[in-house]
Amino acid sequence: MGTAENDLEWTFDPETGEEEGANDAMGQNFRLRPYASLLREAVQNALDVPASSEPVVVRFQFGKINSRSFPSFFKLKEHIQGCIDYWHNSESIVGKYKRMQECFSDDYSSELCYLKISDRNTLGMDYKPNNNNVPFYAFVRASKVSVKGHDNTGGTYGFGKAAYFQLSPIGTLLVSTMTVEGNCFFEGKSVLCTHTYRGEKKTSVGYYDNNGGKAPIDKVDDIPTRFRREEPGTDFYILGFLDSRREVALEEMKQEALRSFFVAIHRKKLIIELKYSQDFCLSINSESLPEIMKEVFLETKDTSGQFRTLNPRPYYDAIVNEDNGKQYRTFTDVMPNIGRVYLYIKRDKDISDKLLFMRRPYMTVYPKYLSSSVGISGVFICDDTLGDNKLKKIENSSHTQWRPEINKDPLTQETIEEGKVAFEEVKSFCERCIKELSDTGERQELDISGLEDLLYVPDSLIDDSEDEEEKVIGQPSGEFKDTGLSVTTDIQKDEFVDKSATEKADDEAVVYGEQTGSVILSDESPDTAGINQSGQRGTGDGTKKPGTQIRNVEKRESDGALFGPIKVNCRSFAQNEDDIWWHYITIHSSTNIHNGFMDVVVCGEQGDVAVNIAESDKWSCNGNRISKMEIPIGTTRFKIRFTDNMKYTLLTALYYE
Repeated sequence: MGTAENDLEWTFDPETGEEEGANDAMGQNFRLRPYASLLREAVQNALDVPASSEPVVVRFQFGKINSRSFPSFFKLKEHIQGCIDYWHNSESIVGKYKRMQECFSDDYSSELCYLKISDRNTLGMDYKPNNNNVPFYAFVRASKVSVKGHDNTGGTYGFGKAAYFQLSPIGTLLVSTMTVEGNCFFEGKSVLCTHTYRGEKKTSVGYYDNNGGKAPIDKVDDIPTRFRREEPGTDFYILGFLDSRREVALEEMKQEALRSFFVAIHRKKLIIELKYSQDFCLSINSESLPEIMKEVFLETKDTSGQFRTLNPRPYYDAIVNEDNGKQYRTFTDVMPNIGRVYLYIKRDKDISDKLLFMRRPYMTVYPKYLSSSVGISGVFICDDTLGDNKLKKIENSSHTQWRPEINKDPLTQETIEEGKVAFEEVKSFCERCIKELSDTGERQELDISGLEDLLYVPDSLIDDSEDEEEKVIGQPSGEFKDTGLSVTTDIQKDEFVDKSATEKADDEAVVYGEQTGSVILSDESPDTAGINQSGQRGTGDGTKKPGTQIRNVEKRESDGALFGPIKVNCRSFAQNEDDIWWHYITIHSSTNIHNGFMDVVVCGEQGDVAVNIAESDKWSCNGNRISKMEIPIGTTRFKIRFTDNMKYTLLTALYYE
């Protein structure tokens, strides 16, 4: 046969239907934290299909293929050129596919790096011709379809595969699997756009096999030797991975393994292996977990404001020290609709109340700050099959939130009652446990609004008293950043970015520090003010996104006017009025502000995102910026709506001339 390729080749069918551009809507969920998202998806997929009671093992490692051994694979470059040729009038598409071609440039033409994800002690992915209800078909040959092989699974939407493609600069994967029955399947898939190839218009999706793109390879001898499995499980190869990003990827995945899967690892359901080099592979298992947790997360308290900076140590402590002394408590009950549930608590009077929520795969779905003030870090787990099946129906596609309205009747678009009941039982169980912990002999009404995303705060419930105690955002730490003359202030009670719009406490209109949990007051020159860490101003599409620093000034390029930041107490809530989501923003200012502007960023599932504002009832809007603001001393309230008519939790940064 001449090569190790075994006569495999790319097949893109003729385009006969709707043309596909270069946009990837599914991948948007995973773009902000691609390596962490990949680990979450890959590990959850493996945990869904254990082959025995032994731990599932998921390994992340790196390798290369070369054009001498796989010449037909490298002909993918011709299809990428066809994308450029067909969409030559689209600057964005041409730019995207020219960057893809760079992976096959002179420097890379002989080699292409890949990230390999392998799982062991799993069922593998079966394939049967003309059967669209088997796992290999769902992952490789279908879109928005999820089939795991049995009902007790974490995945629901089939969108998770986008996390794999998101990390391939050339939009290409190879998948090799062996089932527990010993059946082997192999195929490559590339997702490009409608393009031309040798004078013919081709579809956006192509397959790499020896069956003309009609089916995966099912004969072991036809699978290239280096891609053959020797035991049940599945290998995923993400092609074109930038080797220069290896250390960054491994460190991000190590932190995510601890944040999302510490319970599964502790309970010997999972082992995660990160291969840094030929000589070193880090194994995160039940034995090594305590030391690795302490090494990565030095602090014993979680003061994070976002999931990507969550410190899992106090929650891990709550699990491993179950009912160990007065500091730790465990609650359990059998709820009528979701079955057996648990709440593991660690008490610490100096922290804000926060819970992590998990279901059967023992993966952190999301954390929530609570409005109670007991001083707890807790982990809620529902591993009952009954509740797991109901909660996964109200889980979003990126597995980062439970919301009953996610599960709607497809005909009436009404929220299905089953999800409402399940969610209410989670809320009522946690509320009951926290009330028991807070029993000090005095009657105390606890509003655990952090658990409820469905409500809003009506104007009538907002106390606008200027005598109201202001929320303290931070105290000066006295430390200076290495990057220059900048003083940090440690945030004492930072609201989590996923917080409910029902919360009434004031926030200061400031930018949150992404990595350190600090507000940074920076001495910068006007020439660099307003430029983010990547050297860009805004997002490139007319929107402005507050970065990890509050600038002393921002220079308006049109007339040279300088704008400086100002701290004001600011709070917001969302309200649906005639099917339109309005976001009401209340500002308490101690000074008159002339010609100010405010950048508004929404708290997304994977991080902070700039969304275009459609209108404001008071001032001008452009992108996510509200401008020409005149704010007097006292209270000012206005409302905005976004172009997508969605409800969000908001972050704001206010500047004045």
